[in-house]
Amino acid sequence: LEEVEEWNAFYQIYEGATYMNNGRTFLVTSLDFSTRIAITKGPVRTDYYTSVVDKTTIETSAAMLAYPAWIPSRSKTAPSGARRLVSPPHFGPATVYKDYLGYSKLARGT
Repeated sequence: LEEVEEWNAFYQIYEGATYMNNGRTFLVTSLDFSTRIAITKGPVRTDYYTSVVDKTTIETSAAMLAYPAWIPSRSKTAPSGARRLVSPPHFGPATVYKDYLGYSKLARGT
């Protein structure tokens, strides 16, 4: 059908997935990891589509404060003009881990 970028392949292409191409739905029936080819069946009509279930974890090290983020205080007991520090933005090295746990079948129109 088409090439899919490697970084995105496990998110879109897995056994049992529905895959849309030019408005048509195909079912992924198997994967050949040695040749990097997905075998599909279709086009088919289904009353569902699939969506991957994943978990993303972000680990940071040596994060540095980008700038303090102050907003007006809404506390009734705070003095007029008081401000409070909120979750400020940080920058620095980070590692992102994405685990693919499975997929869900969802009814079309949801």
